[in-house]
Amino acid sequence: MNKLYLLTLVFIISSCGGGGGGGGEDITPVTPPTNIPFQLSIGLTSFSVNEDESYSASLAATANEQVTLNYEITATTSNGSLSLASSGNITYQPNANFFGSDQFQYSVTAVGKNVTKTATVNITVTSVNDLPSISFVTLPNTSKDTILYDANQTFQVTVEDVDNEISELSFDLKLGDETIDGTFTADTNNPSLGEVNFNLISLNNAGFYNAEVRVFDGEDYDSAAFDAWFVSNRSEIRIQQDDDPEDGFDGGDKSPKDYRVYYLSGGPSAMGKTKYLFIGDSLNNAGEIDLYRRALLASVNKLNDSDAKDFFNKDYFTILSAEPVLPDGSSPVGIRTGCYDWDEDVYCIDDMDTAILDTLLPGYTLVSVLTRVQGRGVNFGDRNIQRILASDPERTKNTLMHELGHAHGYMGDEYRTEDDRDVSSFADDSVNTTTQSDVSFVKWNHKIEDLNDVLGKDIKVCYNTGDGRIYDRDANEYIEGNDCGCLVNEWGAAETNPDNGEVTYPFIRKNPDCSKVGLFEGNYYGEFDNYRPTFCSIMDSCNEGGYGEVNVEGFAIGSIQNQGFYYAFNQDTDQAKVGFNEDASGANESITIDASDIKFDPEKITIKWYVDGVEDVSKENEKRVTFNRPSNNGVVIYTIKAIDLTGTITAEDDVLDNTDFYEGMLQSYFVWSDGTDFERDPDPSTYSNYDYGYMNGPLGFTWGINWASW
Repeated sequence: MNKLYLLTLVFIISSCGGGGGGGGEDITPVTPPTNIPFQLSIGLTSFSVNEDESYSASLAATANEQVTLNYEITATTSNGSLSLASSGNITYQPNANFFGSDQFQYSVTAVGKNVTKTATVNITVTSVNDLPSISFVTLPNTSKDTILYDANQTFQVTVEDVDNEISELSFDLKLGDETIDGTFTADTNNPSLGEVNFNLISLNNAGFYNAEVRVFDGEDYDSAAFDAWFVSNRSEIRIQQDDDPEDGFDGGDKSPKDYRVYYLSGGPSAMGKTKYLFIGDSLNNAGEIDLYRRALLASVNKLNDSDAKDFFNKDYFTILSAEPVLPDGSSPVGIRTGCYDWDEDVYCIDDMDTAILDTLLPGYTLVSVLTRVQGRGVNFGDRNIQRILASDPERTKNTLMHELGHAHGYMGDEYRTEDDRDVSSFADDSVNTTTQSDVSFVKWNHKIEDLNDVLGKDIKVCYNTGDGRIYDRDANEYIEGNDCGCLVNEWGAAETNPDNGEVTYPFIRKNPDCSKVGLFEGNYYGEFDNYRPTFCSIMDSCNEGGYGEVNVEGFAIGSIQNQGFYYAFNQDTDQAKVGFNEDASGANESITIDASDIKFDPEKITIKWYVDGVEDVSKENEKRVTFNRPSNNGVVIYTIKAIDLTGTITAEDDVLDNTDFYEGMLQSYFVWSDGTDFERDPDPSTYSNYDYGYMNGPLGFTWGINWASW
């Protein structure tokens, strides 16, 4: 250090002594530098860390010269572990669940200087809430095939919380958006073990839930989860059941019978307006109640897992079930067979006590009767019947999905039949059946990917078995199949049974390339010159084929229209959904259309309003709108439409053309009236001869007003 100053000093003197001339200039004397003593400074003296977390840092002592520093822990921590590296880096880990104060002492020595300093580091361990824990002693044996009917449900659990007494914790059951408070009863020998009980009588919305049994310590939750169906809004309803259905339902003796009615999905205030009632019929005992529930769940699960699932959920369907309180084998609605000479096994569906249906569920939309009376499944309008097999009650699901296609999705039968009835007049009614052979005009051509390369017409689709053979389902025989362009089934590798040597092939799935929309000849209405959209669906004989794209479109239309997007008149009051507004003089100055009965999710459906086919964008998603009288007092057409945002419904639908939607049952008719008579679909040029007109559907409704009459 002295040498450095000396050199500096020499440098300064030599710099001042060499100039020429000016010898009279004053020279400022330079003060020699002083020696700076060695200094060693302590670094870390305190820090904070959260409970159960580790902390790493450097002790960070410093010196004013470059020296080697040695660190040593002279007194370690009391409430945690401490490690020290030669570099002076430390890591501190507080003991589990500890919070509060801790400390340690250390020394740092400057090697070669014989200088040592010591310090105390104060530690603050900040309290952090430890989550409580809960787990099932035994995981509940439940799944989507389980229905929890009883209002009181109890679960054995183990509960722990290091920060709180068990008695300070609270418990609940989370089911979707609802929570049900619970009560925990501890084991007398082990307070962490016990039973938590829930009374579900207050549950508003039933359904299939990933249920969470939760524990709460005032700050945080922990949960144990399981899957099951939960019912809600249980009630008992007494019906007057006919003693002898054979003599009709208007007279004869009747007996009071009590039925349990409960929600399986949704509740009284749920969004889904398709009110779907299942009835357990001709059940003899508690065992058959169980068979019915198995068939019920299998059916609902199949639909929930199907290609129509987006339009079978709680946004559209509210599902209820009715079953006898005291099962005695009798039928609440008179289910039997033998009424039809064309098939003695078909249930007498048009000869059942339909008044009972309104007693069980006023304002029902659909009814499915699951019966122990053995017969052939059938649908008629808004109701259908299917059997429950004692050996395989889950098999009901296939028939039910098929029959629901008729009742809800405007679907016809795609299978070929030897039925001798003449049903040709219905051949073009359904979304999925037609006599039109030209793909350019067929009603589902908007679903065909390539009109020049059509499955069924240009590409032959074949049914292949696991061993590679081709089976003709219509001829019921194996064929060569050299002209097959698409094989509909995908199979796994051969599997041999080690016990009997039998070789089987596991079914994997339907080939999606062969399951697309095309034009296939043959359906229920005729083997020839009648057509269906897919090779094989649930509306044919393929239980694993789903509905198919065209049928799903029909299903979606049914679901949306049931939400209030169909009738121009209120179905509860039979009043028109339109009314005039008067000015001060009593003249009609505007019209209000009230569609407030509509329920919809704006993320899935957009409401649009049109005046003479032109959208009024200012009224988007409004359910009650007003339009002013036109200046010319002419005829104005007002239309509300539901626009599907999922991309499922893609059929052409010009607001001003009520003939361009699906031909058949989905076709709408514009009915006009002069105040006395009604005429369906008059020429538009004659609308001014009428006072008003209305049209139900599709996917909305329309009112035509001749303002000159008002």
